[in-house]
Amino acid sequence: MAVYIAGCKMTRFGRSKAGLVSLMEEAARKTLSSMSGKEKTPCALIASAMNPQEFTGDDNIATMLVDRLGLTPIPAFRIENAPASGSCALHQAVHAVQTGVYDPVLVVGGEKMTEMSTQAISKLIAKLMPSEERSLGITIPALVAMMTQRYMHEYGLSREDLALIPVKSHDIGAMNPLGHFQKSITVEDVLTSPVISEPLRLYDCAPISDGAAAVVVTSRKTAVEVAGLGHGADALYYQHRDSLSSFPASAMAAQSAYSTASIGPKDVDVVETHDAFSILELVNCEDLGLF
Repeated sequence: MAVYIAGCKMTRFGRSKAGLVSLMEEAARKTLSSMSGKEKTPCALIASAMNPQEFTGDDNIATMLVDRLGLTPIPAFRIENAPASGSCALHQAVHAVQTGVYDPVLVVGGEKMTEMSTQAISKLIAKLMPSEERSLGITIPALVAMMTQRYMHEYGLSREDLALIPVKSHDIGAMNPLGHFQKSITVEDVLTSPVISEPLRLYDCAPISDGAAAVVVTSRKTAVEVAGLGHGADALYYQHRDSLSSFPASAMAAQSAYSTASIGPKDVDVVETHDAFSILELVNCEDLGLF
């Protein structure tokens, strides 16, 4: 069965006074109010957020959201899979519609991170790694910095080359009224910003932010079809991975999506890829077969 996106809306991202569920409710209401027909009354809701209990103190957010939206008693599910939580929620919604279990499905993803100190947030994010690696004092930025150093060693990437990525990203963000940052920067700005973990500097790293987005997945034909999906996972321990300058799981997921959609990398016109750190955008584009 073909699957489509019937609507998509999001909140402004940045520092917000609203709580996580309120942000998710705002995105969901904007999405539902933009549609007509059966999509206004979804048969199920899938919510996604990374570790909301520790970031916000709230648990059971899917049921909380269904209640606030006045959608009871439809089923409410929560997907939690670290930074992939939102895409995994969409993944499950597509399969639910494809199999005819639920149709349509409202998917809402959000994060609320700015109420905690940077130190506390860094400690929580570090829990993405195994405790054995955390006990060595390794952080996510440190691991990505090691990946960056390895990439530079293998391929001759310069620090100036890498700076072009955040410059490009800020230029695009400056055109987005809902984006966290809306100011252009220069290569010099990147190279003179504070060091986070050598060689990564402040502008190479995504900020903590608050915001939410929602989509409705349906079998009714619309202008946007979900042509292909892919999913992969790698060894959790970095020391067990085959490569420190690539993500084989991403490459496998991309090939699965291309195969399902009967297209190849050359057929893709627009890409939006994960870029929590500038090097990841570069590596992901290679893993996707675009370069």
